[in-house]
Amino acid sequence: MRLVREVGIRPEIVTVRGVHRERDGYLKLYVYTNGKGEPRAFARCGSGASVTVLPFDAIRREVILIEQPRSLLPFSEGITEARNILCCADHGGTPNPIHFASSGVLSLEGPGGMVEEGETALEAACRELKEETLITVSKETLIHRGTQYPSNGILTQRVDCYFAPVDTAAFGASPERFESGTGESIRVYCLPFDEAFALAERGEIHAPCTLDLLQALHIRCLKGLI
Repeated sequence: MRLVREVGIRPEIVTVRGVHRERDGYLKLYVYTNGKGEPRAFARCGSGASVTVLPFDAIRREVILIEQPRSLLPFSEGITEARNILCCADHGGTPNPIHFASSGVLSLEGPGGMVEEGETALEAACRELKEETLITVSKETLIHRGTQYPSNGILTQRVDCYFAPVDTAAFGASPERFESGTGESIRVYCLPFDEAFALAERGEIHAPCTLDLLQALHIRCLKGLI
């Protein structure tokens, strides 16, 4: 795959500090501060509606994926330092900051994010695609793949998944650099279909909705629909 765009500047270190449990009960809410001093939060159970988009070029047989640091990956993986932070927070303590090399918490996935208040899923898909890749599409061109519930045993999260036909010829031979309007650190990659399918087959795509979209695209290719 080739790097085609970089939105924002990737930090060398991803920091999680000041983790404490703010709300108890069925839904436990943890808040923390990232390396930029910005407040963040994550929930043990429950979240709102979101979207994932897979841009693809049927002519050039390429897809667009983004890569960004995900600071909660260490908590999902049960890394000792992260596990100790949660244990400390559960008992009312104030754990010390932990630092992870950004290269160890990268996620390759389709563009996406939360549906904002007053927004439809289609509108959110267009907005997130624009924010994260600078690709503009109209609602009419998006193809609804379906709705996913990534962990419906413990989360109320709903994810609407879309295909977005695009023209990858718009990308130049060298990566372009842009300032991020949302404070995110994102690299945009253009991959041949076969390379993306191989990543999914090898288990190197960990975002479930992106994986589903790639598998669905692969099936459509095998059927001669794309």
